[in-house]
Parts: sequence; C-alpha cells; structure tokens
Amino acid sequence: MNKLSKLASTLLVGALLSLPVTAAEKGKAAGAVATVNGVAISQTLANAFVAEQQAQGAPDSPELKNAIREELIRRELLVQEAKKLGLDKKTDVAAQADLARQAIIIRAFVQEYLKKHPIGDDQVRAAYDKVKGQLGNTEYKVRHILVEKEDEAKTIIANLKKGAKFDELAKQSKDPGSRDNGGDLGWG
Repeated sequence: MNKLSKLASTLLVGALLSLPVTAAEKGKAAGAVATVNGVAISQTLANAFVAEQQAQGAPDSPELKNAIREELIRRELLVQEAKKLGLDKKTDVAAQADLARQAIIIRAFVQEYLKKHPIGDDQVRAAYDKVKGQLGNTEYKVRHILVEKEDEAKTIIANLKKGAKFDELAKQSKDPGSRDNGGDLGWG
C-alpha cells in the first residue's frame, strides 16, 4: 500500500469515526445507547459488552461505559459501510457469521447446563483418579527434535544410528523451548 492509499484510508476511517458522535446524539431511540444513521444500538447490546469487559477484569465505571458506547458506534458505522459494499451477502462472510453465532449459542447452552448440573470437586477428583488409573503409573521423560522437512528427520535418524548424541542433534531443532535442553520436553 503506498503512502497516498494509507493517507486516504486513514482520512476515511477518521471521517467515519467522527460521524457517530453527531448521529448518536441526535434522535437517540428509546432504550438505545445511541442511534447511528437511523439504526439504534440497544442498551442490551451495550450491557453484554460491559459484562464481557468486566469478565476480563475491567472495573465498572462511567469511563468504561462511555468507551463501550463509542466502540459500539464505531462498529455500527463499519457494519453499515460493509453492508453498503454487500459484504454481508458474501457466502464466506455469512458462513463465518453463522459459525460465530453457533459458538455463542453453544457456550450459552453449556453454561446453562452447568448451572443446572454443577460438577463438584469430588466428581472432578473421581474422574481424574479414573483416568490416572487407566494410564498406569509409568511416566516417560520425552525429548524431541522438531524439523520442517522429512529429509532433515531422516538425516537426524541416520546420525543417531551412527552413534551421534541426541543432545547435540537437538541443537538443530526448530523448537526454541527445548533445543537448548537437549530436546527435553519434561515428564509426562
């Protein structure tokens, strides 16, 4: 993207983002936090956004609510522009929206199910003990050498068969977390 295109993009986004303030203040619909080009942004949507932010540790404050209001206005403007271009009608965009909607509904279902059927610590411990019992008491110390191509792996195997030290060959690994430790991944 050349400098002129970047400047034009920046100016367009800036212009779009300045519109909602005037649009939102004029003729706000009842029960809406703002109205953008005749489209009301519901208080319910704002409340969901606030709850999402609080779940991530943000304190409830007038500043948070104002920032969320501004973000929702920006989003609505961008959605309106995308719709003008027909992007909401594109098959791949519609499919992604459907997947996101499904994920939200599934998450709500699981949360509701868990409210009605809580899992206690004793149940978790019993399930853990059952799986642990099925696995046995044997633990393994695992090492690996991560490479990109099969030929590289074959060369490393050939070198191991010739007596090369695994620790030394592991220095060729693409895994930065284990290469300096002889390929060691720990006990598992």
